[in-house]
Amino acid sequence: MKHALPSNADVPERQHAFSALLDLPLDVLCNVLVVLGPLDLLNLAQTSKSLRTVLMNKAESRNTIWKPVLDSEECLPPCPKELSEPAYVDLVFSEHCLECLALPSETVQVKPYFDALTRLCNSCLLEKFKAWGELPNARELRDIAPYPRDLHALVPYASVLPPEPNEAGLRPTFPIFHLESLGNLIEERNRARDSERSKDFLEQQKEAMGRKRDFSRACVDFPRLQQKRIYAQKKANYRKRRAQIRDLLAALGWAREVDHFIRYDFTDEAIWQSYSELKEEEWEDNKEMLVNLMKDKREALEREDRNSHIRHRINKWLKPMYTSFILSQPPNTLLPTILEIALMDEFREVLCTTPLDKDLTEDMFASATARIPSFVEECRQRRIEQLLQCVRQSSTYAGQEVSADVLPLTSTIFRCYCGERLTFPAVLAHECNCLAAIWCAVKVLEKGLPFLRDLLTEAEANSPRPTVRLYNETEQSILKVFEWVGVWRDLKNIVFDDDAHEHVVKMLDALEWGRGTLVHEMEEKQPYVECFCECYRRYGMASDAISRKALRWMNAIQKCGPHATPGANLGPTWFLKLEGPLLAAAEEHEQKRDRNVDAACPWCMDHDHKNEGVLKRSLRSHVFYGCPGILNPMPSNLRQPLDDFVATVSLPATQLSGIKKEGFVSVVRC
Repeated sequence: MKHALPSNADVPERQHAFSALLDLPLDVLCNVLVVLGPLDLLNLAQTSKSLRTVLMNKAESRNTIWKPVLDSEECLPPCPKELSEPAYVDLVFSEHCLECLALPSETVQVKPYFDALTRLCNSCLLEKFKAWGELPNARELRDIAPYPRDLHALVPYASVLPPEPNEAGLRPTFPIFHLESLGNLIEERNRARDSERSKDFLEQQKEAMGRKRDFSRACVDFPRLQQKRIYAQKKANYRKRRAQIRDLLAALGWAREVDHFIRYDFTDEAIWQSYSELKEEEWEDNKEMLVNLMKDKREALEREDRNSHIRHRINKWLKPMYTSFILSQPPNTLLPTILEIALMDEFREVLCTTPLDKDLTEDMFASATARIPSFVEECRQRRIEQLLQCVRQSSTYAGQEVSADVLPLTSTIFRCYCGERLTFPAVLAHECNCLAAIWCAVKVLEKGLPFLRDLLTEAEANSPRPTVRLYNETEQSILKVFEWVGVWRDLKNIVFDDDAHEHVVKMLDALEWGRGTLVHEMEEKQPYVECFCECYRRYGMASDAISRKALRWMNAIQKCGPHATPGANLGPTWFLKLEGPLLAAAEEHEQKRDRNVDAACPWCMDHDHKNEGVLKRSLRSHVFYGCPGILNPMPSNLRQPLDDFVATVSLPATQLSGIKKEGFVSVVRC
């Protein structure tokens, strides 16, 4: 089988360039050429007439050059007897069409047909392969294979799509058969007709075709197997190089660091990613860089060791202490997080200043444990004072003396920057009040220096991220242990809502309740009101529509807003009290409405928004398995007390997630 081989025109300069190579003794020349790859060798044979004479001489070059080169390619099937070695290399390794030499492009597809020992483009395929109805010597062929399916096992074929769809609009593939192989098949049949081979002719042809198909599959698999072999070799070299670097660094005293680095923190440094053995000059060039890298890793491992010791101390001593304290408090008591407890001076001193190789005792924590109740009360009073400061800064209470008695009033409404309106004490448990420690800023100031705002930079003081003060770098381990525990943000996100306050006052007047009505009284009664204020017009409630609607009191407060025309005549009333059948309809709606509530974990201030019916199960799951402030796995003696704690938690009715989606109550039937 003959195919066109691409060749380059002889150029005098090129001929001169290879003259020195051709002057070498034949055995030396062969040793030089056998180190080339098959395609490189074929390209070299096409560069000059002299080299072509040497390399295309089948008798001289086959065993000395081509066969060793092909044998060096693992997984490559042997060269078939129908092809010379150069033609075989051209078939397997090249990309062009073997008939017209066209290269693959966006419009030209070139595919190998290894069972036919050729590679063809789209046009040449239709010349070298024909469909059943277009085959020559049809009579002789039908004596061998009456139907197309009988021919599949005898000659190479390809499946192609028809140019046009059939009547059903489909384009099923159909076979086309290799003409040259068909001609050979008929010749073989004619030679075997009068001989003893005629009985077994078809079986022999099927076996021969089976061997061709095996060869074709091997050629198709060759690139994949070759890549797999190359990858395996690279991986072996990579591991060997890494072992060399590891041994050299271990000899310098960095064994632990390099073992940890290789296992967890492999970088893209060229010295690590090379796939060859490490050379002496490479080691000398990169030695300083690697030693500096190991120094950084040693510092990181020391931090990890310190974190591990501090975590062990916290798990053994602090978590059980604070869990016992929380369980001893009344349900729904506002408490600081376990991180705030860990950052008490008394606990810092024991956890972080005691040498890490020294065991702690219960007596060391006696003063810290005794200090917890007073610290908790200080935190509570400090947060209440921050709330009062928000009230004092409002236009409603400007210039007035404000005491804590104002906070539980229904008319005391706060607004978070997230847009949610809140009452006391739910405002202190709002999820935006805390930020996970991992996102907080850290300021290391020696103990004894006052923690004043003037010690912070302007950016730190104005940042929405809270700043955690540490006395030394060792205390970073506490933040690492509690990185997902909330840190108090000093209510930077909370303001007193004057608009909501005004609406609540009008609502209380409409309900004929005193302005001193407390939040818990409203939560118990859950009144509904019909809304006429202009800020409800966008909800279709403050208009002359046929269907009017009412809202639960907190839902109405959530939806109110500043008036577009301050001081304008807003009508005789903003809200209307429901009575009679309308009140009964509202009470019925209250019993059926979906309650999406928000609960905060007292250990870590993790928040969860769920339907009231499943929230306690979710809170229990968090406390038992996910809270960073509770020992995990949980000791068996804590399971029942924690179950009782979750069961007694009351869910605040005013703290609603998705309250804007709460339904209306129709007060006029259309």
